[in-house]
Amino acid sequence: MTMTTTETTSRSEAAKHISFDGELWAAFNRAYMRGQIDDLFRFDGRLPVPRAMIVGEAPGAKTDGSVPLYPHVAGCAASRLMRYAEITPKYWLGCTHRVNLCAKSWSPHEAEGTVELLRTWLSSPMHFYRKEPMRVLLLGRRVSDAWGLRGSPPFGRTSIGRLDVAWIPHPSGRCLLYNDKKNQRRAGRAVRWVLRERDTL
Repeated sequence: MTMTTTETTSRSEAAKHISFDGELWAAFNRAYMRGQIDDLFRFDGRLPVPRAMIVGEAPGAKTDGSVPLYPHVAGCAASRLMRYAEITPKYWLGCTHRVNLCAKSWSPHEAEGTVELLRTWLSSPMHFYRKEPMRVLLLGRRVSDAWGLRGSPPFGRTSIGRLDVAWIPHPSGRCLLYNDKKNQRRAGRAVRWVLRERDTL
């Protein structure tokens, strides 16, 4: 299994507060896809340490499966969540591990196998953040079901062993729940929770 970790970083300190569109974002996108990002994600001169895992279903029709949940298409799930949480690419890409349960299209069998791998990986002390397992945010009902949370309400959190896990409805354009600004705010809070910027959802 290949996990997309974003511990590489860009050249321009000016790009730290990059906007979600325009030439600056396009330049960032090109640098990221080439793996040429050195300074963009630095926090007080240090490279970031991933502190969270965000888990999706499978690559979208217009997204690149080799970079899961990368906000390189306007209106994709990742760009929506960044907007709801009001965070920059520095946080989304620098502080999270992002992975899809399925490599191409949704498969319950493949999803279950990936969940087992992720649980094992997250439970290893070598992958802890500040001596604790990373928090986990699951995107969508199918993902939460694969993690054994069938029947649990969205925007809630639970414990699976030592893992602190929450799930939200999938932030795709087809999910009408996000037409409600209240649910956008709830999703934004969930992202900030998994990044440890909030203690509650």
